Amino acid sequence: MLNLAFLLDITGSMSEELDGVKQTVARLVETAFTDNSDLMVTIITFTEDHKGCYVTTDSFVEGTAAVDFVERIELCVPPGMPHINAHGGDGDENHKAALAALLRLDKGVPTVAFVITDAAPHLQGTSSQEMNQEIRYLSQEHGITNPDLFLLLDDLDAHFDGGLILSVVKYYKNHTQPTYGAVAKRLNGVLITPKVRSPDSLATGLMTIITQLISEPTSDPVAQSSALQDLDAFDFYDLKDIVIPENELGRSAIPMPPVGSTDELLFRLVERTAVIAGDRFKKRAITAHLVTEQVELLHVLAKGMLRAIPVEEAVERATLLLTKIKNLMGEEHKSQFKLTVSQLKAILEDDTFASAGRTWSPERTAAVSAITLMSIEETARDLAEEDDSAPARDPYESLLAVASLFLGHLAVLSLPTRMGRVDFMDAWSAVVSKVSNDVVSAADFLRLIGSDESVAGLSARDREFNFLQLVADPQDALGSQLLRVASGTQILDILTAMLAGAPVGLFSPNMFRGTSAASLMRLLNPDNADDEELSEFQWGLAAKMAHTVRLIMGLRGSALALDLEPESAMGKLLFRLLRRTALDKDAATDDLDESEVRLFLEEMVAARIQKFAKYNEAAYLILVKEMLGYSLGVENAAAVVDVFESHPLLDSDCLPIDEAVAIATIKESTLLRHIEASASNVLRVVFADRDRTPSLQQIWPSYLHDIPKLVLLQRRTERYDLSHVEPDTEEDEKVSVGMKTASWTRNNAMQHELQHDTFSRRAKELMCVKYDAFVREMRARRLDLRREHQRQIVLKLMRAPVDEFAASLASVVQSSSSKEHKLLLQMLSTVGSQELPTDEYEAKVQVLVTGRTVTEDSERIVFNRGNLLAHPDRFVPISEAFQARLRALRQQRGWSLAHKYRDCGPNHSGHSNENPSQWALKRSTAEHTFWEDE
Repeated sequence: MLNLAFLLDITGSMSEELDGVKQTVARLVETAFTDNSDLMVTIITFTEDHKGCYVTTDSFVEGTAAVDFVERIELCVPPGMPHINAHGGDGDENHKAALAALLRLDKGVPTVAFVITDAAPHLQGTSSQEMNQEIRYLSQEHGITNPDLFLLLDDLDAHFDGGLILSVVKYYKNHTQPTYGAVAKRLNGVLITPKVRSPDSLATGLMTIITQLISEPTSDPVAQSSALQDLDAFDFYDLKDIVIPENELGRSAIPMPPVGSTDELLFRLVERTAVIAGDRFKKRAITAHLVTEQVELLHVLAKGMLRAIPVEEAVERATLLLTKIKNLMGEEHKSQFKLTVSQLKAILEDDTFASAGRTWSPERTAAVSAITLMSIEETARDLAEEDDSAPARDPYESLLAVASLFLGHLAVLSLPTRMGRVDFMDAWSAVVSKVSNDVVSAADFLRLIGSDESVAGLSARDREFNFLQLVADPQDALGSQLLRVASGTQILDILTAMLAGAPVGLFSPNMFRGTSAASLMRLLNPDNADDEELSEFQWGLAAKMAHTVRLIMGLRGSALALDLEPESAMGKLLFRLLRRTALDKDAATDDLDESEVRLFLEEMVAARIQKFAKYNEAAYLILVKEMLGYSLGVENAAAVVDVFESHPLLDSDCLPIDEAVAIATIKESTLLRHIEASASNVLRVVFADRDRTPSLQQIWPSYLHDIPKLVLLQRRTERYDLSHVEPDTEEDEKVSVGMKTASWTRNNAMQHELQHDTFSRRAKELMCVKYDAFVREMRARRLDLRREHQRQIVLKLMRAPVDEFAASLASVVQSSSSKEHKLLLQMLSTVGSQELPTDEYEAKVQVLVTGRTVTEDSERIVFNRGNLLAHPDRFVPISEAFQARLRALRQQRGWSLAHKYRDCGPNHSGHSNENPSQWALKRSTAEHTFWEDE
């Protein structure tokens, strides 16, 4: 996961930059921001005025939501605060408050941030109302009592443990360049100044930089030249001579940075991003080498195993081919080539397959391709009879010939994408959403699928599938041995890539392993698991897949470490678990470490919860709310009378948790049923060759107590600590950066009781997310002291006795066009209708909407010159009986519907009692008002 954060100045002068960011996010969605992407986008907006400091933070893992949000951002109006219109004010802006918002992002997610602004931050030596508001904001919202910029940067670096890169896009070159250069250098970023103020150039430049950060590197000189041309509108500053001061007082000593080389500075930024985010964004496609020789090696082995050629000849030829391949193969490929000379000899000297027929699998008929109706043995014998002196095939034909030796099931495969292109280098993150019971060979799939005449043996459902998942049948010894041998070469990875649609000859390391594990993981742990058992066919398929995974050459058993960590796909971890728990016939004892199985199940549950929270956040937050038994108590922030009264979501660090309630909620949840079904499936497969299959309760006795903890932690990374391993030497800075690695270690989060601060703090954070609009409005009300003071005056008026209410109405509210009038209507609607006795509530509403106090034999105008509110039922709750009484009262007293102007001559529009406007005829342009309705 990589978080791209944009800290956007939305003060009045930033209209073009806002349009540029909107374009950038839209382009991200079109290219890199797909459901399978490892990207998050965070938008932080900041603006201010003399009344307050306003910062908002919104993160997105789904592209459409990000675009919709960004499109709605308006200048000077913080998202979620429509009543605020803050243009800035003193020239300098509240950048520190925006930077402090980064402290609330997930510290475990590598983050690349861009501050986009045209102004300087508030710094020591200056003073203004806006600066004072920012200082107050930092103290109240983040507990920062020393608002020094460089101390804040230190806090950010410590929070992310070096996992934050912050770059500054600063419009206009001026005296602030040195300060911003020091900011960028402190957090390993770059300082950029656009040469022109254009939304298109900003979007193009940002997308070029982001593309360089997260896409596959290219050696294409045309593409590299095009990227640099896109950055012609930017100056990149060389920050190497800048010395970062300890605090703001030392900023005067920072030199003005010179403009540097764009390609060199961009390269350094890309290099640093690779360090914090890992190299999964930097993988290169590898061209397969020595394909013909590897195919020939497999043919020789097949002939030798079937005794189509003498054993001695097969050993000699195979040894020569293997030696040639290893001598000519590049170093980067050798780790994927597992087959050894000693293994060759052992395979060829085994007489199991020497006789004709299927004597080694008497219990069942071997599987056959639904297209050719041939088994693996029949195909292998046909190939063995081919003349070695025949003209050599081209590599593709050679691959097709050997592909006929492997059978598989039709499947639907989705591979992750990078910058809009399928990434064949990340097979561990593949998703196999469906597997058919139709079996064909790899050669059949590559040659014949698509021809109606050739697929007559398949079911009508074959058109749904885009992939062939190769498997070995546990009861087909020859097919299993051939697959095992091929797994020691690059053949299976090359074939699997071709079956997935890759170009011929592309070698994708772990393509076969990754898709095999992904297929099995999907089968055992589907997204929408019900309590139903897997079908007989599905269990048979699961057995084949597990058998296939354990067949593959390489480390297994006690020689293989499980190495659980939170960034690996669950398919990859399942692959390790099956290899780790494989039966070892040569071992004196073969006890299975059930604690490792428990740790895998915990990781699987954490992954499911993380996915649940990501793709169904609303349902996830409802589950958390029910676990906590938390209730907001009011419908919205407007119903809160005193915003300064202590509130758990605003004034406490945590929420209390009742473990019994949390566990009871989990027991009743669909989530638990899915977890138990998936865990049962995994245990059955892992223990299939053992004497017993334990239950989830036996393997993980505390799972009902642990699942609420995992729900609150939400992300897999919360149970781990990330440390960066420094290189031993720093002789070469470039080599040093490239060698730096990250290491995950388990922390003690899961060892705490559910009532521990770790979980109670998370509970509070998640409820703040669920009630985000409420929390935002409450914070905005607290910051807007003038408006809140006004609100308290109106509240006091609403609660006053009826006589006092009528007497004070004109002086407090003044007229129906005032803000106080709107506030009083809101108060009566949200608070008064619930709090006041019905008689008192209706009496006050009557005075407010008629402007009069009425007795049995008299009336007195006390407000708004006696003008009737045209549509009172739109603003406050009015019962049918009360409506009838109000209308009857107007008719009895003969009150006019027309608006009465002040007796001081025409208004600014020229209207008066002698010359009323069309609206004034009944104080509304509607066809009927409240008073005219029956």
